[in-house]
Amino acid sequence: MRMYLPAHKGMKILLTIALLGAGMFVLNQLRRPVQEAPPPVPPAPLEEVTRKQLAWEDDRFTKDGKPFTGVLLDSYPDGKRKQRYQMKDGQNHGLTEEWYENGQQSTSTHWENGQRHGENIYWNPDGTVQKKQLWEQGKMLKEEHP
Repeated sequence: MRMYLPAHKGMKILLTIALLGAGMFVLNQLRRPVQEAPPPVPPAPLEEVTRKQLAWEDDRFTKDGKPFTGVLLDSYPDGKRKQRYQMKDGQNHGLTEEWYENGQQSTSTHWENGQRHGENIYWNPDGTVQKKQLWEQGKMLKEEHP
């Protein structure tokens, strides 16, 4: 004995099976581990050079005839650090730091494209703050003498 389903009931069963299959597919996709993006590549370290390795041309520091981007380092004759200047396209850009011969920091200056921009601090050789300045695009906004 054969049993036949009316057409509308058969369609409902087929539709239910299709929906169940689609639901199972979606659940399986959700269970898959998420592919993590690779970690970002850190920027290459800036080239560090001494002042002797640079030339001064057209109001810019150059190396091999091109405006220098990197870090300019200078030391006292005994090897203690004297200056550290971050540079971009031959101009101060980023943090510039200087030290006294006794090892105490003397200045900390922020630059943006050759202009002072941000906080500058000047210290005395004993480590006390001499003055603080706030600059914006080469214009001093504020100066304090603690």
